[in-house]
Amino acid sequence: MTTNWQESLPTESSIASIWLDEQYVLVDSFAEWLRSRQSEWFTLPPAIVETLDGNWRLAFVLRKGEQFVGVFNHPVQAVRAIGDESLARAFKQHFPSD
Repeated sequence: MTTNWQESLPTESSIASIWLDEQYVLVDSFAEWLRSRQSEWFTLPPAIVETLDGNWRLAFVLRKGEQFVGVFNHPVQAVRAIGDESLARAFKQHFPSD
């Protein structure tokens, strides 16, 4: 029995699903890291949103107490928005590949 090798390749939607899963784990790890540092910064649970061009993105809200800071797609963006160099260094140590 022969099979078409293309049939065994992952589909575009399965690749996107894997990517979104990985992003979700990263954002969740970032939120946990902020909590473990007893930081006043925190994230709301991430959501998957469709962009105007039909792509899917993971987005999360960063807050400081009652203050809304912004909506981000990646923790690096949130760390930059915080603007605290010591927090940025700690982030790079904890998440070296990001």
